[in-house]
Amino acid sequence: MPTPIHQLEAIKTFLRQNRSPFGKSTEQIRSEMEEAARQLPRRPDIKAEPVNIGKLYGEWVSTKGITDVAAERAFLYFHGGGFIAGTCEMYRDLAARISAACGIQVLTVEYRLAPEHRYPAANEDC
Repeated sequence: MPTPIHQLEAIKTFLRQNRSPFGKSTEQIRSEMEEAARQLPRRPDIKAEPVNIGKLYGEWVSTKGITDVAAERAFLYFHGGGFIAGTCEMYRDLAARISAACGIQVLTVEYRLAPEHRYPAANEDC
């Protein structure tokens, strides 16, 4: 399913508005990313199943028609955010689109974020 033009326009608008994180607090960056994610249209057929992986929270994300094949193959997705922002929820729609395109479930993980958790915490989690 191709990305609709209105969604591409929304993404371009977000990127233009939020070009530089410099001079912004971590909280402001996170807040702006969350707000932008809320404004984007979402697939109506997203299925997200919470999972705990050791001490980490994650989600198995798929779309309608994707069968449970996690034991055989999966797509592991680490969200963006420069290791200071991002959550499974914020990237759930993207994970669902990857799932639909690949025909398999996507595992997303919430790794520890800086500055609360210093390097190499996020790398170790990933």
